Amino acid sequence: MMTSIAATIQNTDQRLARGARTQQKILAAALGILGDHGYGALSISGICTRAGVSPTSLYHHFGDKAGLLSAMIDESLVRNTQRYLSSMAGLVSPLDQLDAFMASVRQVFVDDAQNSSAILSALSQARGEATEIAETIGAARQRVWAFMAGKFAEYFKVEDGLILAHIFSAFSSYIPQVRQDPDSAEDVEALFTTLRTVLLIIGAAIQPDLMKDEKYAAAVEVARRELLQNPAVGNQPRSVIAAKE
Repeated sequence: MMTSIAATIQNTDQRLARGARTQQKILAAALGILGDHGYGALSISGICTRAGVSPTSLYHHFGDKAGLLSAMIDESLVRNTQRYLSSMAGLVSPLDQLDAFMASVRQVFVDDAQNSSAILSALSQARGEATEIAETIGAARQRVWAFMAGKFAEYFKVEDGLILAHIFSAFSSYIPQVRQDPDSAEDVEALFTTLRTVLLIIGAAIQPDLMKDEKYAAAVEVARRELLQNPAVGNQPRSVIAAKE
C-alpha cells in the first residue's frame, strides 16, 4: 500500500513538473515572438509552433489568450524584480544600491521581451481586439504599478512609492521606442542618465534621511548643479541637439 502511495505521489510530481516546463516553454515562445515581431505576430498557432506544443496544451495551462497575456506580464515582472533585487543584495550605501539597480535595468532593457513595461506597451495594441483582453491588460498594468510602487516604497522607506512607479514605467515604456532607431545609443544613454537623476532628486525630496549618506548627498548635489546649469551638448539626446540647430 505504501509503495502504491509513493508511486502515485511520484507520478503526480512528475506531471506537475512536466506541466511547469510546458508553461515556461509557452511563455518563453510568446515573449520571444512579442519581442521580435510585436503584438501583430502573436497568434496562438505561432506561439504553439515556436513552443512545440499543441493549442490544446496552451488552453489547458492558460485558459485563453487573455490568460496567456496576463501570465506573460506577470512572468516578466517577477523575473525582472528578482534581477533588480539580487543586484542590490549586500550593498549598504543607498547610492550604491541605486546604481546597481540602474545597471540591472540597463541589462533588462537589452531585451524588450524581458521588460514588463515594454511588454505592456506592446500589448496595448491588443486593446481593440476584445473587451476581455483590454480589461486583462488594464488589470496587469495596475498590478505592475502596485508592485513597483511597493518596491520603491521599501527602498526609499516611504509610505507610497506610486509616483516613482509611474515615472519608472513612463521611462520603461519610452526607451524601447527610442531603441528602435539604429542610431539611438546616445539618446538611450541620455534617458538612463535622466532617469537616475530623477530618482536621485525625488528620493531626496521624499526621504530626507537619504541625505545623511555622504555619497548620496554628493550625487544629489551634482545632479542639482547639472539641472540648474545649461547641460553640455554631449549629454543631450541627438533629437534635442537637432532641434536647437
